[in-house]
Amino acid sequence: MKVVKLFVALLLAMVCIGLSSCNKDKDNDEGDYVSSALVGTWKCSFDSEEEWFVFKADGTGYTWDVWEGKSSSKCPITYVFNEKTSILTIAYDEDDVESDSAEVVLLTDKKLILHYNGEEDTITYYRQ
Repeated sequence: MKVVKLFVALLLAMVCIGLSSCNKDKDNDEGDYVSSALVGTWKCSFDSEEEWFVFKADGTGYTWDVWEGKSSSKCPITYVFNEKTSILTIAYDEDDVESDSAEVVLLTDKKLILHYNGEEDTITYYRQ
C-alpha cells in the first residue's frame, strides 16, 4: 500500500512539473503579434502633407491624410508586427488599396521609423 501511495505521489508531482513548464508566449510561432510599443497615434509630415496612423491594442486602427489643411476620411486598418523579422504589415479596409509591409527600423516611445518595401527612403513618424 505504501508503494502505491508513493507511486501516485510521484506521478502527481511529475504531472505538476510538466504542466508548470509550459510557456505562454504572447507571440505565435511566426513571431507575429500586436506590439504595445506601437499602440497610439503617430504622425509624419512632408511639406504640406501629413500622414496619420492610429494603432489600437487589438490589432486594428485607422489612417488618414491631411493635404493643405484638408483631411481625408479615416480608413480602417488591421496590423501585425513580426518581432523576429521587424516587419510591420498593415492591411487597409478598402477594396482598391492593397496591404503594405515595412521594416521597422526604429521604434521608441516617441519615434517610429519605417522603411516600406520598394521605397528608397525611410519615413519617420512621431507619437502624438
